[in-house]
Amino acid sequence: VKDEDLFYSIISKFKGKVVLVDFWATWCGPCCKEIPFIEKLVEKHKNNSIIRFVSVSIDTDVDAWKRKLAADKPDWEQYLVPEMDQKAYAEIYGITNIPRFMLFDKEGRMMDASAMRPSETKMNEFLDGLK
Repeated sequence: VKDEDLFYSIISKFKGKVVLVDFWATWCGPCCKEIPFIEKLVEKHKNNSIIRFVSVSIDTDVDAWKRKLAADKPDWEQYLVPEMDQKAYAEIYGITNIPRFMLFDKEGRMMDASAMRPSETKMNEFLDGLK
């Protein structure tokens, strides 16, 4: 399935790393409220060679997504799921709402399909414990 291949390529790019994936959209208020918390985590862990952060947008308005990225200038990987693939993505990964955070281990296996939000103190503590 094409959708699995896209996501697999994102995760396999970071094999050997723990990856926190953020599914979001520009029109999602709670998603946008998490961005400053992701920024803080990215900054705090920028020298930790085993943690990576990835945001995957489900925006259908590509220009709105590009404007948001231009305004925020995120310092982590950004991807956009094509509109035609979004339904399949949601079904494959069980995404029923956003923001949705998923955690993958160093082997690319899903550790948590509904990981804590970056705004939760325990997420910061969890990431601090990774070596």
